[in-house]
Amino acid sequence: MVVEIYPRLLSGRVVKGTRDARARYLDEHCPTLSRAIADCAVRSDDAFDGCISALAMGRVADCFVSTDAAPDPVARLEGAVWQPPSPRSA
Repeated sequence: MVVEIYPRLLSGRVVKGTRDARARYLDEHCPTLSRAIADCAVRSDDAFDGCISALAMGRVADCFVSTDAAPDPVARLEGAVWQPPSPRSA
């Protein structure tokens, strides 16, 4: 399975241009994240995006096991950006 993601869909609005801004976001939204992981995640925009994406995907990991192929032939060819299931359908 290949999953295309758009990290901004997973993080919501965040100014991630500085280490301090990334650290504040993680402190507020991911308070149980280990200090070692948080320290790695704030090193760059890409590391931050990767961390937020992994956390979002991990919260709904079961949905990847039950994901069926897209019924639409164009979607099967072109793909789509993955979004976590809504809380009601998770």
